[in-house]
Amino acid sequence: MNTIGYLGGSLLVKLGSAEYVQSFFECVEELDFDEPVRSKIGDRLYRKYLKLDDLECACEAMGLVKNVFERTKLSEVLNSSYVSELKAEGRGDEILYSIYANFFSGFEDVVESSRYFYEDWGQYKRVFIGRVFIGRVDVPHYDMYKRIPDSVLEQVSDKPVWLRAVVGDDVPEFN
Repeated sequence: MNTIGYLGGSLLVKLGSAEYVQSFFECVEELDFDEPVRSKIGDRLYRKYLKLDDLECACEAMGLVKNVFERTKLSEVLNSSYVSELKAEGRGDEILYSIYANFFSGFEDVVESSRYFYEDWGQYKRVFIGRVFIGRVDVPHYDMYKRIPDSVLEQVSDKPVWLRAVVGDDVPEFN
């Protein structure tokens, strides 16, 4: 089915379709946030994964995004195909936060789970899932993501692995 979501700690949080997840990051990009939002949310979370040292800063960055989304109407952002469909349904006056609320609550949940995982097990890696990142969460695909080494994810500079897997592009080789 290609359900995309957050993976972190021992938690999987479903967000929705790849198009829906992509539209969230397109809105973040269009609203032109300063650092650290661009680096922690627009790059690390979107393309790679969040390191343990990134979590605090990423939480603050996501809080900034949430504040802007709480006061921005859908009609004020770009026309990706997903957003265009919502506008065509007459939802242009809807606040972005109401459309993407699950991104914020889900993020808080996986970060908390990852922190507990680290505190309980003393490690921030993929014993189950560990690190915070985005991937396919439908069975059995989520298992692939926990096996991708951090070194492979660090090399991603364009289309994220989760999006490559959904649209049929090559996924970086790993063993």
